[in-house]
Amino acid sequence: MPVFELNGTRRGRVRAFSRAQLPLAAGAFFVTLEGVVAMPDAVGSTSALLGAALVGVASVLFLALPWERWPVWWLLSIALADVVAVAFLRLAYVEQLPTVGLLAIFPVVWLAYAFGRWAILLAVGSAFLISSMPAIAAGEPPTTAIEVVRIVTLPVIVTGLAVAVGEAARQLASSQQRTRLANRELQESLRRAEDSAHLSRTIFETVPVALAFYDTDQRLVMANSLAEQAVTLAGFRLDRPPHAGAEVRRADNRTLIPFEDQIVPRALRGDLVDHEMEWIGPVGHQIAIVATAQTVRRTDGSTWGTLIAAHDVTDLARSLRVKEDFIATVSHELRTPLTSIIGYLEVLDGEVDRGSPLLVKALDTIARNAANLEERITQLLDTADQRRSLVLRPTDLTELATRSGAPFLTQAAGAGLELRVDAPEPQWVALDAEKVEQVVENLLSNAVKYTPPGGRIDLRVAGDDDRVRLSVRDSGIGMSPDEVAQAFDKFWRADSARHEAVQGIGIGLGLVRDIVGAHRGTIDIDSTPGTGTTVTVTLPRHA
Repeated sequence: MPVFELNGTRRGRVRAFSRAQLPLAAGAFFVTLEGVVAMPDAVGSTSALLGAALVGVASVLFLALPWERWPVWWLLSIALADVVAVAFLRLAYVEQLPTVGLLAIFPVVWLAYAFGRWAILLAVGSAFLISSMPAIAAGEPPTTAIEVVRIVTLPVIVTGLAVAVGEAARQLASSQQRTRLANRELQESLRRAEDSAHLSRTIFETVPVALAFYDTDQRLVMANSLAEQAVTLAGFRLDRPPHAGAEVRRADNRTLIPFEDQIVPRALRGDLVDHEMEWIGPVGHQIAIVATAQTVRRTDGSTWGTLIAAHDVTDLARSLRVKEDFIATVSHELRTPLTSIIGYLEVLDGEVDRGSPLLVKALDTIARNAANLEERITQLLDTADQRRSLVLRPTDLTELATRSGAPFLTQAAGAGLELRVDAPEPQWVALDAEKVEQVVENLLSNAVKYTPPGGRIDLRVAGDDDRVRLSVRDSGIGMSPDEVAQAFDKFWRADSARHEAVQGIGIGLGLVRDIVGAHRGTIDIDSTPGTGTTVTVTLPRHA
């Protein structure tokens, strides 16, 4: 109970005294002062002196003795002394000052409030003692109704007060207990939240990834030092618009990216990026990053913000560039003598005697393989070209796919395959027709190569308001999940392709991915070994 929260100090004892004993002491002093002024005969009576003395002694003992070290019920002695004191004071002043009995409220409330339900009975008994004191002192029991009423009224009133105070005390104690429990839970939750925040901060700084988190109002909530270093190199700050800098280039490391097309602005406006590469920083101090942005949601599904993660892939990008440069150099060096070979073959073809079947067959074989080698060199050069500069024009993808697929109808029929084109409606897209023709040709070529005789190939074109989808589905040998994961790697070929001696150098799908990516599109592979493969290219109508 608040009155008796003695905390082991003198200050706590004084605080309890001011709540429990001081009101009665002040009331008794005031009554005694009134007696001195207005009732000199009564104030000198034995009852008045005993009552005042008992209140004084109880008050001194309350302040002087170390009650905080003893069980709380020891304070009952003080409360009972107060009851007796009030009884003597009422006996002394009841004729001149009947309201003196109201002093009984203080010890009665104290008993009912501090010591539980059982103390209510003690409080009621104390009230009876106080109201019956005149009759006890006179040795005359009440004989009339008015005398009985005088004795009973105070205990009845006090009983109601004691019950109300006791109930209020219990409710207050229960409320305090709940408050303490809630406070402990709150403190524990706060501690866990602080620990989680510290762990999150530690993880942010520990992982070798640049991380930045923005709330739904595009305010920076948290970013690690790697992210701060990267954007400083690019010439901007994460916590200030426009969240973009002048030293940011595309994957070709040549083309500057406009502010609105850089990673952070795009992610903040909801155009989430997925494994997008940029070169940031001035020439000579550049780093390459691959960034991904993801919407973060709370447990109730509401949007919390956007998390942007960027990996430093500078070493990998430079090593790949060395490989691409090597491929381009070797391809150029091969093309020069090959051009000469093809030219002299044309000369020989015009000069040779067509009547010599063996010589004609040899020349045809050389020409066919030279053309095949030229095509491979062209593919290598195209693969090494990282710029992917596009010439975008409104194009009917349905017509383009039908035209590109026409040569494969004969090829598929010769291989014992059924090729169907399902493109019923025009689908206009802003694209580079020459590049997308390569996509269609590569996908159909792979489908024909990897589908056994008797199989089927479907070329479909469909779209909605924002995007157009081109898919090539075959009933061929299919790929395992591991093979699908590596299908876009340049120069990688599945074991089945090598075992079946299927021609190719493993750059077709990588080239398709690069072209689709340059159009800001996506490519997906769904394949099951022994069942077939479906490759779906999705292009935005307005790249």
